Amino acid sequence: MLQSMTGYGYCRTGKEGVSFFIEIKSLNSKFLDIFLKLPEGMTFLEDRIKEVIQQKFDRGRISLSIIEEQYSGKVLSVDIAQARKYHNAFKKLKEKLDISGEIDIGLFRDIPHIFRTGKEGYSLSVIWPALKKGIEKAVLMLEVSRNKEGRKIQRALAKHAAGISAAVLKIEEHAPEAVKFHKEKLEHTLKEFLPELNLNSPRLVEELTLFASRVDISEEMMRLKAHLQSFLGTLELSGSVGRRLDFIAQEMSREINTLSSKANSYAVSSQSVLVKEELEKIREQVQNVE
Repeated sequence: MLQSMTGYGYCRTGKEGVSFFIEIKSLNSKFLDIFLKLPEGMTFLEDRIKEVIQQKFDRGRISLSIIEEQYSGKVLSVDIAQARKYHNAFKKLKEKLDISGEIDIGLFRDIPHIFRTGKEGYSLSVIWPALKKGIEKAVLMLEVSRNKEGRKIQRALAKHAAGISAAVLKIEEHAPEAVKFHKEKLEHTLKEFLPELNLNSPRLVEELTLFASRVDISEEMMRLKAHLQSFLGTLELSGSVGRRLDFIAQEMSREINTLSSKANSYAVSSQSVLVKEELEKIREQVQNVE
């Protein structure tokens, strides 16, 4: 079964006092490119997170973000140096203005930058088990999404391949006529300009045979049909087959171009155009196959 490189997944996860929202998106790419957007202090988990993703996918531009929704590991810090500066200033003010009484600690409460609320660093043993489970769920949802899109692409590619197969059958029907037409045309031309020419002469037979081989498309037809069968067989495979499908489509394009040029027949050329149109659609869609 084909897998698309386009998909989406998400998950909310957490345990006592900690909660995260995980979102993962995937687009097409020649390789596996992983981009992470993590909360401050979580970068030490990058390699572990990438390993979870790499176990599932071979290609795609995958972006994963983790948003901290709740974390109880908050800490209160006091800037003693800053508080001491303000305390000295209050003492000088008290002396200059001859204010009685003690300096009230409450004066420091609303002064900026003395009291700060922060958070402790993430603990691997606390957050990783729950976070890993959440990432795996999001990755699984992404995989399901990519598989669903892959089935759509597979049906479309099979339809285009059927169109090529139908056109190839019609080309086969017209191919002998094209060879016969060109041979008769050559004989007529030779007779017209050389009335005394012996059509049974070895030299002429050799030239006609050479000409017929030049317009004979049987070998190209054989290779084209073989590539088409290979393409259909590859559609049924699982795993990373996008590059193989693209390569086979290129080979089919090469054969149909040669075939069309050699046949020099309207009937063959018109069917060749249909094949090229289907191949163009195939090459566009296989860019999104893993």
